Amino acid sequence: MAYDPNITDRSYLFGCLLAIADKAESEAYDEQERNVRVTNARRYWNAFSQRPYMTWGIIEERLRPYMDKLGKAQVKYSKWINDITAKMDEKTFMNNNRLEPLYLLGYHHFTEYMYNGNTNKEEK
Repeated sequence: MAYDPNITDRSYLFGCLLAIADKAESEAYDEQERNVRVTNARRYWNAFSQRPYMTWGIIEERLRPYMDKLGKAQVKYSKWINDITAKMDEKTFMNNNRLEPLYLLGYHHFTEYMYNGNTNKEEK
């Protein structure tokens, strides 16, 4: 199974956001950093699963310098973040209740999508 852009479950979508932040930050690392640094997405993983709305604000804020470092490559990550957040209304996005384990599926589906090519028509 792979990323399904039709899934609008809050936990799944927050998992996708976590995957995007993790990949974007790690892509901004140089070769040495990739072997020793832990991304903010991974560092805040537990807090994110418990309080996604508040923790996403921290992760996204800390992601900004890495996105800037990516130059033009940041556009695809920004687009993905915008696409995922657009699937949530304000009430859903601001719901700070604990995520269901489905967020893990969202994380892994979107990670696979980013690493193995996003050939969906929506990306072209």
